[in-house]
Amino acid sequence: MSEYITKAYACYNKNERIRERSTSGGIFYTLAKYVIEKKRGWVCGAVFDSNFVVTHVITNDLKVVERMMGSKYPQSNMKQCFADVYELLQKNEVVLFTGTPCQVYGLKAFLGKDYEGLITLDFVCHGVASPKIWREYLQLFVKEQPKSIVFKDKIKGWKKWHVKYELMNKTIYRYGIYDIYMRSYLSGINHRPACYHCFFKGIDRDSDFTVADCWGVGEKNRDLNDDKGLSALLVHSSAAKMIFELISNELVFKEYSPDILMQTNWACVKSSKQPENRDDFFKVYCKSTMKEKKKLLQKNFGLNFKRKLSYMKKKILKEVL
Repeated sequence: MSEYITKAYACYNKNERIRERSTSGGIFYTLAKYVIEKKRGWVCGAVFDSNFVVTHVITNDLKVVERMMGSKYPQSNMKQCFADVYELLQKNEVVLFTGTPCQVYGLKAFLGKDYEGLITLDFVCHGVASPKIWREYLQLFVKEQPKSIVFKDKIKGWKKWHVKYELMNKTIYRYGIYDIYMRSYLSGINHRPACYHCFFKGIDRDSDFTVADCWGVGEKNRDLNDDKGLSALLVHSSAAKMIFELISNELVFKEYSPDILMQTNWACVKSSKQPENRDDFFKVYCKSTMKEKKKLLQKNFGLNFKRKLSYMKKKILKEVL
């Protein structure tokens, strides 16, 4: 795989329904559909279970694949997926495994050798969030059992994403940077310690594909970016290149140099920075009652007037520049 020179594309799915449901351009679904329909294979990816715990499952059903679509920030429970993938590969089945770069590495280490039937897709990872804070956030701030949760809904467009909570009798949309949980994540405090020293950064990777939001040069291309979602896709292997050519008729795409395409996506090449108060925050949080935890989350990540004004200034400056 190291002999192959990575290719890079700004792209999106021609299917408007799939693109709308995706965090960016809907590329994962295209790959999953190819594996299930053309290769009679299986897809392993992350879904919300009935309690909104992020969990990896394996399926050959496109309805379940749709549940895998969209970003999910808490750490996923892998359960026995590695063993299940191994058993399928031993039977010469084709498996598309999707996960963080470290999960892809972990799967390959578990398997112990390369399998022709394994296709891997990772993504540009900003960091993995605490499942504990996610679980308790739902108890404290959402309270009733949601019907569905979408971390990056496009009701106001791809760039102005909202967190969507579909409840029994109403649907709540919160502008992403105003949502307490997403603010805890984007601040960097709500990350696993290992994420501050990630060993899996860089453009060239051991996966077959890498997908990300296409910020930067692709985002500025008005022929591609209509604010409905645009993906950056890195193709790392000759086998992946062949698959891309087979699915390319379902995509709108433009090839770029990998360095140019990813130059403004800093999470591709470097780890998130650990906030100075991260350890102190978790020490206090873990010792607190639920009532105290709610106050702590509101104090640290609630949107007061000063923080909102700061965001508005940054937004105006970005638009001017």
